[in-house]
Amino acid sequence: MLITAGAVLASPAQAEAKAFVPKSVATANPLYKTKFGTVNCGAGSPRAGSRASYRAYLIKVNTCLATAWRKSFAQAGKKFRAPKMVVVNTRGNTSCGKFPARFVGYYCYNSETLYIYLWSTPVKNGYGLWGAELLAHEYGHHIQGLAGIRAYSLQVPGNETSRRLELQAQCFAGAFLRSVSGSVPGIAQNMDYEFEWYRKNGGDKAGAPPDHGNGPNNAYWLKRGWTTASPGSCNTWGAPRSRVA
Repeated sequence: MLITAGAVLASPAQAEAKAFVPKSVATANPLYKTKFGTVNCGAGSPRAGSRASYRAYLIKVNTCLATAWRKSFAQAGKKFRAPKMVVVNTRGNTSCGKFPARFVGYYCYNSETLYIYLWSTPVKNGYGLWGAELLAHEYGHHIQGLAGIRAYSLQVPGNETSRRLELQAQCFAGAFLRSVSGSVPGIAQNMDYEFEWYRKNGGDKAGAPPDHGNGPNNAYWLKRGWTTASPGSCNTWGAPRSRVA
């Protein structure tokens, strides 16, 4: 099962931070003191072979993500707003322009929109965890935008910064998945497989920019979020370089 998460697209107008953002916004964000706890999510499972069923599943998971993050933002004393979500059957244009073929999930900061490419294999197998994990990862980029972490990252461009963003989104995804694992079938039963898949296959590929982190670190941050169900375990900005390689 191929699982590739995480392009982040921004319009040219967003290529520069508009005002100075202190590093503490990334390293000591109030979200790090919050927990999801248990989130009751009635997403069920997608029906194998049904694209419509899988799309409906993603819509429900998206609602559960809003529930989890709204709770977290309330604990942090911050205002929350949910992103828009677009599920597409073919790669093409987004509100940030054409998305790259390298990824199947995208977040556009320009319009605060998640794009999920619903490709054939998970639909055929009815493997809901693929979509839930991908969606939760891209949602993490939305959270970084709301929390000011993205604005800070624009001041320190480069592949290491990109890896800290991506691995944090990976950890956010793990935390969310744990929070709904008691109410969504197939998550708890398959997470060990996910950790091992990412460890072996989830890293940056030869010839591609080293902007998402290696396989072991992708597995590490996904499992770190899963273990705690807490955004507080996802401070990649205070982690040593070896953990964001």
